[in-house]
Amino acid sequence: MLEAYIVGFELEAALGPAVGPDHYERGWHATATVGTMGATAAACRLLGLDAERVRMALGIATSMAAGSRQNFGAMMQAFHSGVAARNGVTAALLAQRGFTADPAILESRMGFCNLYGVGTGKLDAAMNSLGREFALLGPNLYLKLYPCGFPLQRPIDCAIELANAHDLQADEIEEIHCGVHYLIPETVFHVNPQTGLQGRTSIPYCVARAIIDRRMGLAQFTDEKVQDPAVRALMPRVKTVVPPELSREALRGKVNAIAAPAVMDIRLRDGRTVSTRVEQFRGAGERPLSQDEVVAKFRECAGSVLDAPRVERVIATIDNLDRLADSAELAALLAA
Repeated sequence: MLEAYIVGFELEAALGPAVGPDHYERGWHATATVGTMGATAAACRLLGLDAERVRMALGIATSMAAGSRQNFGAMMQAFHSGVAARNGVTAALLAQRGFTADPAILESRMGFCNLYGVGTGKLDAAMNSLGREFALLGPNLYLKLYPCGFPLQRPIDCAIELANAHDLQADEIEEIHCGVHYLIPETVFHVNPQTGLQGRTSIPYCVARAIIDRRMGLAQFTDEKVQDPAVRALMPRVKTVVPPELSREALRGKVNAIAAPAVMDIRLRDGRTVSTRVEQFRGAGERPLSQDEVVAKFRECAGSVLDAPRVERVIATIDNLDRLADSAELAALLAA
């Protein structure tokens, strides 16, 4: 099971750059599309399929991979993760039973890279790294602290940092300028969210909420929190801007949105301006989360569907996963 996870992860990590950033900019949600391919590779490994059947499974998966970023801020955004996993299992099971597809789907004329990206020019380099360099061990492995998309991690970090450092109160703030990579306003595009789901894709909401609460967990993304009068009063004062150095013209093909910093200037009503710049968000690269932070996030998320004793049993089982005799034991714990 651990090997299967690694295989799936590494294929996604290689295939993503092979089709990006054009894939994402055109509106595809890579979690759903590239995620389907990674899930397929993992399922194939679990089933012990030979190379020919793996090729069939990837061909099947390509015809199932889909997911539009226009659905961000609705239930479909999170559903993309689940549907990618389902697609992978289905594709692998069909291939195991002899179902056929194009055997060269990644490089074919109408295959994955040409269909979802802009050609196969980056495919060879990406695939040649498989098994030689492991993304799972690299500096670009991200684990988000906050339960919203990666484009919001740095703005939230900026807001919490400034709120804590200067003990900011909402009524002291004249205006907030949040500078981000050009692709981020196109990704988290809800300027005036009305629901908790829309709040997960809204810079004004996340920045305002983070300044008021100085934390961002599941409790901050409810419909009630989004409609809170205090946060709705502060949201219009949050302005999202794209600095020249983070513009499309300056960064095209150079720095992707995941790696780009966020800068924040908060102008106060007493005339002062406080500023910060976040290069790495908490949970990324050189700012990894502690094990305690990871476990705390898991408890918060899993606690919404599992009772507390079962959550602790899951944690203990995962801590000893390499010594688990049968993975069905973990599956049973996770089946609420």
